[in-house]
Amino acid sequence: MNKSNILKILVPIVAIVIVVESLVLINNLNKKKQEVVVKETPKSGLVNNKSVNEKAVVSVLVNGVGAMKLNETSTIEVKASALQTKSVDSINVYLKYNPAAFELSNLTFDKRLPTPTFSKISINKGLVVVNFLVSDPSGLKMMASEDITLMKFDAKPKSVGKFEFEINTGNELKESATMFVENATSAILPFSSNKLTVDVGR
Repeated sequence: MNKSNILKILVPIVAIVIVVESLVLINNLNKKKQEVVVKETPKSGLVNNKSVNEKAVVSVLVNGVGAMKLNETSTIEVKASALQTKSVDSINVYLKYNPAAFELSNLTFDKRLPTPTFSKISINKGLVVVNFLVSDPSGLKMMASEDITLMKFDAKPKSVGKFEFEINTGNELKESATMFVENATSAILPFSSNKLTVDVGR
């Protein structure tokens, strides 16, 4: 068999091998690209820097009227409800508000909770802070779908406009993150929360 005949046979074979290898390489690159896309999908979801894959086990609700009048006092209440029964060792609550727009007073708590280790209406930071530490070794049991009042206070508007009361998750103030610490594992439980918007008029 002369060289020209060998080349006629080898060239198509080499071409087929190159095409097959190219297809395999493209296929592998597509798979890797898909894996990267899945891994880099943005995690929106829950507060407290928890992944969207971690479903909230506690719901925190800021309750109050949506419309207030200037200099008239209304009550605002922050409640927590476990979506599944959990025992907690500690609860730290940080509620953001506008101290230039509201005067807060009469901070009270649910009788089922221990006496707070720390509680303060901070005008300087624009925060209502309440920290609970449970001394019972078995922790504080939060029953599923049962509300606990974490804090209740009076709010008197000093300015006209729209203002918000919002649970601080630590995204802005890292040292002031609201958290529920589980008794058995010391894990920080993922939670969901709302934002109360108040429209103050004359």
